[in-house]
Amino acid sequence: PADPAKPCPSRANIAKKSVQQQSQYCSGKNDIDGIDLAPVAGSEGPAKEAVVVRMDRDTTAAGKGAHRRLLEEFAAPGPAVLLGTQMIAKGLDFENVTLVGVISADTMLSVPDFRSAERTFAKDLSDPKDIDRALFNVACIVAHRIRRDNFRASTVSVFVKYKDFSVVQRQCQMPRPSATTAVILNEARRMVAEIWDGITPLRQVGLGVSKLTHEAFEQLSLFEDPKMEYYREWDRQYDEKKARAEDARMLAYDRQPGKAKGDTLVFKYSDSEQALAAAKKAVKENPSYRLHSRKMENGSCCFEISNEDGNIVERHIVRISIL
Repeated sequence: PADPAKPCPSRANIAKKSVQQQSQYCSGKNDIDGIDLAPVAGSEGPAKEAVVVRMDRDTTAAGKGAHRRLLEEFAAPGPAVLLGTQMIAKGLDFENVTLVGVISADTMLSVPDFRSAERTFAKDLSDPKDIDRALFNVACIVAHRIRRDNFRASTVSVFVKYKDFSVVQRQCQMPRPSATTAVILNEARRMVAEIWDGITPLRQVGLGVSKLTHEAFEQLSLFEDPKMEYYREWDRQYDEKKARAEDARMLAYDRQPGKAKGDTLVFKYSDSEQALAAAKKAVKENPSYRLHSRKMENGSCCFEISNEDGNIVERHIVRISIL
């Protein structure tokens, strides 16, 4: 229960029916005095009769099918307003929408971009070789992600979690932005050696990078390690392997009949305009279909078409040539 003398530090919502302030994190409630939540006087025309559909964590927690019920209510004929959190910004496509508004859209501009990965062990590990292997795996994942999005990182952070769930973390600034796995891994190894005694069992290890920049070329040092070219070539081969694996998974996904999500037809194109035109044509021929777009791991664009049950029935992929 909420203590009026110690209000929750997180943001809270105002519940209209109960005239209470309720935290989204601690579920605490406090009564609010002096707030008039009556409808605005003078509301006229279609706005007064519009159905207001609220879509957030509270309204979608009713159970299975809550998301679909709310979206169908908004899509029904007649004036309607869809009001919600970022969960409605998922590429939803509704006809006859005349106005879209984003409140406080600039608040995320001051939040630093961040990429991270972590590895939780099935049992607590204390062997330094096992910990280093896990650190290597998460470093490969994080470095690949920032290279895929053409970023370079300036800051590296690591954390270790013990069996009592206590966490120790460390962060450092690299001499120059980099997306090379070996550079990020070496910084992470150095910091882990500072915060872990090499004996106490660990339950989890994680690595993250921040202060990302879009730099066309990596700044080289006059006293660069002779092995750096080998590390960059290793990264190039790793990225190509991940891209090929992603394409193979996409082509094999749901191709066999009888699977739970049904059959999915996969088409490949040389450019995005052809792929989008073909996807729009398929949606136009079947009004119950919905079109969504997403970026694949290898950087190519994919237009997915789902049926009324939410199952993917077609994928239109833009082919990326790897030189």
